[in-house]
Amino acid sequence: MSPRTGAVAPRAPRRRAGSSSSDAALVLATFTVLLIAIPSQLAVKELGGWATPAMVLAFGLLAWWCAGRLVPSLGLERRSNPLRVAVGLFGASLLTSYAVGFLHPLSGLGARSADRDMLFGAGLIGVSLITMDGIRSRRRLDFVIKVVVVVGSFSAFLGLLSFFFGYYPLNRLHIPGLSATTGLAFEGVRSDFRRVAGTARHPIEFGVMMAMIFPLALTLAFNTPKPKNRRWWVCFVMIASVLPMSLSRSAIIGVTCAAGVLWMSWPRQRRIRALIVTPLYLGVMRLMIPGLLGTLRNLFTHASKDSSISHRTDNYKRIGAIVRHQFLFGSGFGTYIPDRADYVLDNAYLGHLIETGIIGLGILLTMFFMGYFCARGARRRSVDPYFRDQAQALAAAIAVVLPAWFTFDAFGYPMATGTAFLLLGCCGAAWRLAKNEQEAREWAGLTTAAPARSSAAS
Repeated sequence: MSPRTGAVAPRAPRRRAGSSSSDAALVLATFTVLLIAIPSQLAVKELGGWATPAMVLAFGLLAWWCAGRLVPSLGLERRSNPLRVAVGLFGASLLTSYAVGFLHPLSGLGARSADRDMLFGAGLIGVSLITMDGIRSRRRLDFVIKVVVVVGSFSAFLGLLSFFFGYYPLNRLHIPGLSATTGLAFEGVRSDFRRVAGTARHPIEFGVMMAMIFPLALTLAFNTPKPKNRRWWVCFVMIASVLPMSLSRSAIIGVTCAAGVLWMSWPRQRRIRALIVTPLYLGVMRLMIPGLLGTLRNLFTHASKDSSISHRTDNYKRIGAIVRHQFLFGSGFGTYIPDRADYVLDNAYLGHLIETGIIGLGILLTMFFMGYFCARGARRRSVDPYFRDQAQALAAAIAVVLPAWFTFDAFGYPMATGTAFLLLGCCGAAWRLAKNEQEAREWAGLTTAAPARSSAAS
């Protein structure tokens, strides 16, 4: 019981024999390196196109989590977590749509596609569950986030090389046991500028991934003491510089959403510095790369004349006829295979609506919103300034996902989607760690109030 209130103290999570708080963090760091540093076009040929090194490991993470639910000595968190429920419902919706899909005749190509996407979805779920239940301390969560930023900076560096020098080192990459399904390095041009993709399949995927990592890198740079913060400023500058070079609307929309979420929590001094630095950044980019910012502006001002936009909107009129026949559970996850190039949706939500129905789409949106609010809840519960900012950065990363998935077929791009589900798991871990911190303070009879609010929202 609490010595002051007489209330029963919350039971502290026990460290079980044979478990280690660093195990999950180290494995997740390995997953991050495999996911971002190795192009997702490289896969184990014998297992199929889904079997990239990162997704093979992710499927193993799901097996680890399932074993952890049966064997408590493996040390995974077992207390309730709202995000775990949302991820579980997402998995159930995939299984339901998969089963419903096979109630109807499927071509051999459709069946193989469904099998492949289900394995991919299982891996994504495993990553999220192990992240939220396997990370046992704020220090290990911080470690995973730092690895994401470092490896993301490596991809950004390769993007800078390709933009300025036309050098694509990935084209020379060969890893024994892995085979390339397509070309390793994207080489494309928009308005006479090279579009960069780093280690990703496409500039849109690369831009969205950079936008998700952007708030994490900036938060590390702001909160790490000098002079150690220099490395994080270098990472942030590379990410902020290469992001517009993807020439992607999705990236610009995503980073704007992330900046808005960060802005809500910043103190007045940091806001003033941001207002000063942002025009300087834009001015430097304009001087170094004349025409780049104008090209980005035209992507939005001339959107009505852009064939890539009309291609997306022209597909909307077909969706109603497709969905009407499988409204609740869809045609089966992974079964939508466009037989013409102009039938490609480039909209993850519409694709998910077709394949998993209105129920599956609703669960998908609920899962991401739950991740956002879990990160915000972690910020409100904690009294540690660094952890509060880190939780807000995770919320900002999830805020990138919500609009960006309207603009590309996310489930066809493992790198950006894998990063999103990893950070979703980090939101669940942050919520749990903040809740444990709050319960420990209540047991000790300390105040539960967060730091006083300034003009910024908490």
